[in-house]
Amino acid sequence: MNLCVSQGMGNIQGSYSYSFPVTTGASITLQLNEDHHFNYAQYGGHNEKTISKGYYFVKQDTLLLFHEGIEHPRPSYFEVISKTDTIRRDFGLESSFGESRVSFKIKVMDYSSETIPHTNVSIMKGKATLSGEVTDENGEARIYTTGREADKVIVSFIGYRNLYIDLEDFWGYITELKVVLSDSDIEYFEKPFLAKYIITKTGELKLLHKDNSDSEIVMVKDTR
Repeated sequence: MNLCVSQGMGNIQGSYSYSFPVTTGASITLQLNEDHHFNYAQYGGHNEKTISKGYYFVKQDTLLLFHEGIEHPRPSYFEVISKTDTIRRDFGLESSFGESRVSFKIKVMDYSSETIPHTNVSIMKGKATLSGEVTDENGEARIYTTGREADKVIVSFIGYRNLYIDLEDFWGYITELKVVLSDSDIEYFEKPFLAKYIITKTGELKLLHKDNSDSEIVMVKDTR
C-alpha cells in the first residue's frame, strides 16, 4: 500500500486538536507522525480518556485513519436499587433552617462485587462541598440532603475512578443506590475500524460519518 501525501495538500504531519463546545473539559488530540502512524486521544469530562493508535494515508483530499482498536476506560457507574413514586421526606430529620431533609442509602462496591469500606462520599452544590460521609465496613453510608441544598454526589476512593451522580432528576425519590467503582484504567472492547477526514483548503481535518456526511468535529492543526 502506498502511504503518501497527495500533491498540493501540503505537509499534514503534526498535532491536531478539537475541543467540544458543550462538555466542559472534553477534547480530542490527534498526532500524525512521519512514519505514517498516528496516536489519538479523547478526554472526557471527569478525567475519562479514550485512546487509539494505527496508521494513515491520504487519498486525494481524504485522510484515512486505520484504528487498530480503541481502548476505553471501564466506567464507574450507579444503579437505583429502590425508589418511591412520590417524593419522600424524612420529617424526623431537620436541617439548621428547620427544613425537612431527604435521606437515601448508598452502597459502594467494585466490579467483583466486593464492598469498598471507607469510601468518601461528598455532597455538593456546584463546586462547593456541603458535607461528606464515609462508608462503613459494609461499604454503606446514608446521605441527607434537600433539593435546594445539593445537586450532585461525588464518590471517590484512592485507586478507583471517581463517580459523579447528578441528583437533579431524582432527589427525594430514591431510597437506595448501588455504586460500582472501577479500578481499571483501560478496557478493550472495540474492534479495528476506519475513520475518514476531509482535508480542507485551510489545512483542517473534517470528520466524515459512515454515510460521508460532514461531522461538526473539525480538527485544527497546532501551529505553535
